[in-house]
Amino acid sequence: MSEQEQTKASKQDAAKVKQDKGRRPRKKGTKLTKRELKVQRHKKKLREKRERRTKIAAARAKSSCKFQIRCRKPVEDEIFDVDEFVKYLQERFKVDGKTGQVGPARPVNIQKSVTTVHVTSKKPFPKFYVKFLTKRYLKRHGLRDYVRVIADKKASYELRYFNIQDDKQQ
Repeated sequence: MSEQEQTKASKQDAAKVKQDKGRRPRKKGTKLTKRELKVQRHKKKLREKRERRTKIAAARAKSSCKFQIRCRKPVEDEIFDVDEFVKYLQERFKVDGKTGQVGPARPVNIQKSVTTVHVTSKKPFPKFYVKFLTKRYLKRHGLRDYVRVIADKKASYELRYFNIQDDKQQ
């Protein structure tokens, strides 16, 4: 062996000794100590957490949101204009802190039928945000005292009147 090969071999041996420092060589068939078992369990939990997080991140990347806002009763009474409401949502809806992200080829799309507004998104966002914007619209148009926003299904809201009973009937 040449002198360089000997120095490389001695450095590798020193590195192995440094890594094995504090560890006893395990005999075949012996049990692990409590500490070693605890470390193994901890590592396994961390590995499972990491895998779960990657699965959740992948699912969120694929997910999309679809919400409906039903406005049938106020529209029938002609106190609520669906076209104006859709325009309001398109102007005010924020995606990643920016307005103007609404449209057919954009992250959020808002469509309307006769009395229903459909909000679809490529990115997940909280359902409460749609409710917040709806309540804000009602407040600005003076309807908040008469109309409320109720979640009738998991992915939809409905605009209903408050139940106000007269004192004369009681």
